Amino acid sequence: MTSDLIELEEQKEKCVPLTQAEARELRELGLDVYLYPNDTTHYCVDPKSWVGHFRLSSEGSRVVYIKPKVGIRNLFALLGASYQWYRDQSPFRKPPVDYDIDVAEVIEPLVEMFNEQVRKILQDGLLKKYVQMQENCSVVKCRIVFSEQIRRNLVHKERIFCRFAQCETDIPENQVILFTLLLLRQIRDLSPQVRRDLTSNILHFGDVSIRQFLPTQMPLFTYDRLSQRYEEVHSWCRLFIDMMSLSEKPGERIFNGFLLDMNVLFERFVISMFQRASRHVFGISVTPYKQRALTMDNQVHINPDLLLGVRENDLKIPLDAKYKITKGTEKAKHPDLYQLIAYCSALGMIGEKQLPFQGILVYPVSDESERTGELPPELDIITKKGPQSELKVIVHYLDLKSKRVVKETEERFKNILESLK
Repeated sequence: MTSDLIELEEQKEKCVPLTQAEARELRELGLDVYLYPNDTTHYCVDPKSWVGHFRLSSEGSRVVYIKPKVGIRNLFALLGASYQWYRDQSPFRKPPVDYDIDVAEVIEPLVEMFNEQVRKILQDGLLKKYVQMQENCSVVKCRIVFSEQIRRNLVHKERIFCRFAQCETDIPENQVILFTLLLLRQIRDLSPQVRRDLTSNILHFGDVSIRQFLPTQMPLFTYDRLSQRYEEVHSWCRLFIDMMSLSEKPGERIFNGFLLDMNVLFERFVISMFQRASRHVFGISVTPYKQRALTMDNQVHINPDLLLGVRENDLKIPLDAKYKITKGTEKAKHPDLYQLIAYCSALGMIGEKQLPFQGILVYPVSDESERTGELPPELDIITKKGPQSELKVIVHYLDLKSKRVVKETEERFKNILESLK
C-alpha cells in the first residue's frame, strides 16, 4: 500500500513509489526524477537543493516532505531574514498541509525576532502620514467643499463642510503590523513571556484600526527616508501572513505548503545580512546583483551576488555566495575561486592594496564528506611573476545550524564592513 507521505531529504537520492503523473509534477518543480531500473512503479528522486512540505496537485494529492539539512527552525529563520526578496513570488503554496511542528522550537524564535523589531519601531514612534479627510465642521478647516456644503448645509448655516489633511497613525503601514501581532497571538502554544510581549506591543497600536490582510491583499509599500525603518518589519509581516494562514486543530498545525531552493535562499540571506550590517557602518554601500562587462566588446558579462562599495575611492569589492561548493575537475578544482578572480579583474580590484582584501567568497559550513574541497580563510592569488600577489580573497563559512544564525551572521558581516573603513 502506497503511503500518502513522500519523505525525502535535501541532496539525498531516494527510491520511492510514484505514479507517472506524480513523477512528471516533481520534475516540473525542479527535482531529478528517473525510473528505477527494471521497475515501472518506483522512481529515484533527488531533490538536489530543494526543500519543502507541500501537496501535489496530481491524482491522489499526496504530500511531499523534503527535510532541510539546516533544520526547519533555522530554515524559517533564514527565510524571515531575507523575505523581502520573495515579495513577487512567495514560496508558500496552497492547499495547506498537516504539519506536525513544535511551536516552541520553530515558531516562537521567529515571533521573538518579530517582537524585537516591532519594539524598535515603537521606540522611535509609530509612522504618521497626512490623510485627506472630509467633515462637516463648526469652523473652517483648510478648504470648503462647496458642492457638499450646498447639498448638506443649505438649512444648517452653522455647519461648514470642509476637506483637510490630518496627520494620522491609522495608516496601512501600521495596520498590517497590528494585524500580524493579533494573528500571532492566536497561537496557543507560545510561552507566557512571548504572549505578554505580543500583548504589550498590541497595546501601543491603540489608535490604529484592526484590518484583515490576506496574502493577496498585502500592500506593496514604497519606502522613503522616514519609513525605511519599517521595511524589515513589513518583510516579517509578509512572511507570517503568507505562512500562517495557520489554523489550529487539536493535535496538529495547519500551514500553507512551501517549496524553497536553498541555493537561492542562501544567496538572498547573505545579501540581506550584509544590507542589515551596513546600516551600522558608515561609508560602505551594498549593491546586489550588479551586472558588469567582462570583455572589451561587452559580449560577456559578470554578475556578482553583491558589490561592497567603499565610498571614499569608489572601489567595488565583489562577493559571491555559494550554498554548495561547485565541483571542479582534477585539473581545475576550485571553479568558484576562478569565477571570483574574474570578477576582481573586471572590476579593477587587482593591485588595490589600500584595502585589506579585494574579493569575498561565502559558503555554509560543509558536511564532513565535503571538507576536502574547502578553501582556507585567506588566499593570496598570484598576479605577477615571482610569484607575487596583488589580490587577496577571503573565504567565510557560516554555520547555518546555529540557533543564533541570524545574529551571528549580522555581527560577522558587520566586522567585515568595519575592516574596510
